[in-house]
Amino acid sequence: MNKNLTDTAPDPPDPQPNVHETEPGRPMGRRFVGLWIALGFVVLSGVSQLAGPFSDHQWSNIVSFACTVVAIAFLLVWWVNYFRHRPFVRIAPMILLGLCIATFLVLFEYDGVSGELEPSFSWRFDTEERELPTLTTQQRAVEIDAPVTTKFSGFLGNQRDGTIQRREFATDWTSDPPVLLFRQPIGAGWSGFAIAGDYGYTLEQREGEEWTTCYHLDSGELIWKHVETARHENALGGVGPRSTPSLVDEHVVVQGGTGIVLCLRATDGKLIWRQDLLQLSGIDQVVSEEIAPWGRSGSPLIVDGTVVVPFGGVNPDVSALAAFDLADGKLRWKTFRPGTAEDASQAAKLGQSQISYASPIVASIAGRRQILSVNESDVSGYDISTGETLWTQDWPGSTNAGANCSQPVPIDENRILVSKAYGGGGMLFEVVKKDGGFEAKTLWRITNLLKTKFSNLVVKQGFAYGLSDGILECVEIETGLRQWRQPRSGRYKHGQLLMVEDVLLVLAEDGRVALVAAQSESFEELASIEAIVGKTWSNPAVAGRRLVVRNADQAASFLLPARGENE
Repeated sequence: MNKNLTDTAPDPPDPQPNVHETEPGRPMGRRFVGLWIALGFVVLSGVSQLAGPFSDHQWSNIVSFACTVVAIAFLLVWWVNYFRHRPFVRIAPMILLGLCIATFLVLFEYDGVSGELEPSFSWRFDTEERELPTLTTQQRAVEIDAPVTTKFSGFLGNQRDGTIQRREFATDWTSDPPVLLFRQPIGAGWSGFAIAGDYGYTLEQREGEEWTTCYHLDSGELIWKHVETARHENALGGVGPRSTPSLVDEHVVVQGGTGIVLCLRATDGKLIWRQDLLQLSGIDQVVSEEIAPWGRSGSPLIVDGTVVVPFGGVNPDVSALAAFDLADGKLRWKTFRPGTAEDASQAAKLGQSQISYASPIVASIAGRRQILSVNESDVSGYDISTGETLWTQDWPGSTNAGANCSQPVPIDENRILVSKAYGGGGMLFEVVKKDGGFEAKTLWRITNLLKTKFSNLVVKQGFAYGLSDGILECVEIETGLRQWRQPRSGRYKHGQLLMVEDVLLVLAEDGRVALVAAQSESFEELASIEAIVGKTWSNPAVAGRRLVVRNADQAASFLLPARGENE
């Protein structure tokens, strides 16, 4: 009797799992959900970059980076799940990613971020050392003619408004280019130069020391230095002092990154007096940098024989400003609100304005000459002789977050224009007399223009010019209407600018110097040169035909071509 072969045949072997087959009860599309989510975040990352010009480039970069990280995470999860039956294939991407990250960290080191929070890295094994200028001879005195005709006396120029009334140089830099006098390394920091004749003064970090230095601007020779043991450092903001020296007569007054205020003799650097703001306010550097993590940035204001600087502190002893006698450095006053000068409990209740990263200026507002200061969360006017608060205008900000950095710009005898990034934009307000005092009132505030991050506005004939989120733009002051913006492809990013009569001199974040016509009709770049290399946040200085620029790595001096009779 024949047996049915099917009854006796051995059972076929179990089929090998096929990762490409659909699991019972699980639709094929669901197996690719993680992949679609990853691709979705990639698209969102691209959209955030496209939205940069209409929001803030900083936030576009943050959102883009976060979306990219999430996309990679979902892609890895999908890969591990999809190839779960193939162990080596499953872990291969993670091994490769880990090796790439480890190799990158071995070969490169973190150098900081740009003004738009783009990280930068440098070759870790670069053996070329920067040879910083040192004294080639004994420290010596210099001759400074009085009065000095070619002078740039400090932060944003002689009037601290970023404006130079007379342009002495030509704007055609193609047929007659600027002459490079020197370009050389310099100590770290974001201080600018003050100029008197042939000499320039700045601040720089040398390891654990903070130097005030004087250079000859034709040769780059270091003439003298004054050294303080101090160091400010921040992972985002970098290393070193950030304010610009102030020159008056034969004095040079500086504030270091940790709050040391010095008055030196401009001719030879001899110390006249020294004050430590942290000691005076009873706090240490740790507390100070919790308040202002990007360092003490206020450039000293010299007015009526006093030196005025942002002060700060902690409640109940917070003061926006402090004034010292120019001759001997004795404390003259700290800012206060009426009725609180001798009442600590009431002062704590009302609060005193905390410092920002802006610098005080002097202006005549509502018929009274006074000090204007952009503070942590307000703009205020103060009596020059006593420090009494005359008026206050709210201007939201936080010195350790959405900081106020830009200067107030007086428009006329009543109106003041302010600007900031971090969602602030531009605001025009007026100060008028009322009931024996003063009252501040907002005229307009627009958040999507004049978004100056750590640069400043300049004004001419009813128009304001500024680097708004890194894009140069022109705005009509009366209405707040934007007149033009530079093309995004050529934007100067977070640099600095000066108004020199009829042109804007822009020091771009990448170290370029450009001349732009100061006109409301359209953007027109007239000339440009590659001045220095590297991230550049320091303010330029112009005195006559001399242009001096620097960043945290290099300093350079140029002689600009002479202006013709017909220009």
